[in-house]
Amino acid sequence: MVQFRVKTTTVEFLFDTSIDLGVIETIESLVNILNSILKLQRIVYLLPDLAKFGPLRPEETRGLTETVDKEILEKERQQCEPHNPNYVYNPDPSGFRTGQAPNQQCQDVLNKTTDEINHLINKDRLKGEPITQQQLDDAIQTIKGAVMIAYPQGLPDCDPMKFMLDGTEDLDMCSNAKEILDPTNAMVWFTTRQLERGKTLKDCLARSCVTDKSKVIVKLTKPTPHPPPREPYMSEEQQKQMMAFYYKRQRELEEISKDNDDSYLTAEWADPTQLRNKLTNQRNIDWK
Repeated sequence: MVQFRVKTTTVEFLFDTSIDLGVIETIESLVNILNSILKLQRIVYLLPDLAKFGPLRPEETRGLTETVDKEILEKERQQCEPHNPNYVYNPDPSGFRTGQAPNQQCQDVLNKTTDEINHLINKDRLKGEPITQQQLDDAIQTIKGAVMIAYPQGLPDCDPMKFMLDGTEDLDMCSNAKEILDPTNAMVWFTTRQLERGKTLKDCLARSCVTDKSKVIVKLTKPTPHPPPREPYMSEEQQKQMMAFYYKRQRELEEISKDNDDSYLTAEWADPTQLRNKLTNQRNIDWK
């Protein structure tokens, strides 16, 4: 199995595949994994607020606090009366959510699910362990189950979480829309060369002596006539360390240049004849 280290503008992950697989199938797999990771990132960003403050309000009342109709607030509060053990009323200070929070047990389920998904799509984990589409699909199903436990009647149509989980989300309006790729026209680049559709990976990578035991760095991009820019020779962290070192060295050289006082040359302790003068008891004698 050849291992791809796939890099995009914001996401990096490992992917295992066979070198005999076609380029088209490989691109579809890589794009689906990328889009699933981006989808999970959007979901886990919203999950904590869903667990704490409930679903989003309708768009016309979203964000209103003091100016919102009192009847709407009363209706939201009545849905979380003490006789309803499934919910607790926790008003959102920002006014974006209804305050219809699930009970503590369901909140714990949602928070635990959030932690699990964050671990799955953690940047360090994605760089260190290969990811599969099945793992990402299972994660989405886990989130669906947790949300169904907390809100068995389902989320309202005004909450984008509903469309994310149903697969009917408007991708053009989502927060990371610019990073989402289309598998029909996405491109994969290896050493500034595009992997041509219609060929196998073996055909495209044979010139570079790539085998089933190789590890390959590729870049996944949108359609573009030019290859993506080369990666910098040093990482951002290495650049910071180098700049800190040279800044410290420059300060040291500045301190050394300021300390150019040579008055010590006339000091008594610097007199090369000091020992002889002491032995002969001769001082301040002018020899002619």
